[in-house]
Amino acid sequence: MAENSYAYQAKDGSCRYDGRGTGVRASSNTMVSANSISAMKSAVSQQPISVLIEADRSVFSAYRSGVFNNSGCGTSLDHAVSVVGYGSDGN
Repeated sequence: MAENSYAYQAKDGSCRYDGRGTGVRASSNTMVSANSISAMKSAVSQQPISVLIEADRSVFSAYRSGVFNNSGCGTSLDHAVSVVGYGSDGN
């Protein structure tokens, strides 16, 4: 999907999203138990999953690539990201 066809607009910290016409449709969703590594592994083995993080922490501003592995994530959730796998990046 091209960026210009993504109908997202934020103004003054408020998110105004209109998903009509974006071509993105979710057919179902399932909640994964919080703080359960095994539940997350099971879910992401089926498809990418979305998770919430506290993105204003310094551990994220320093992140560049590979498997993110840091316990300093925080709990004031303010950003959605996708998890596409788990394991080791070989480093």
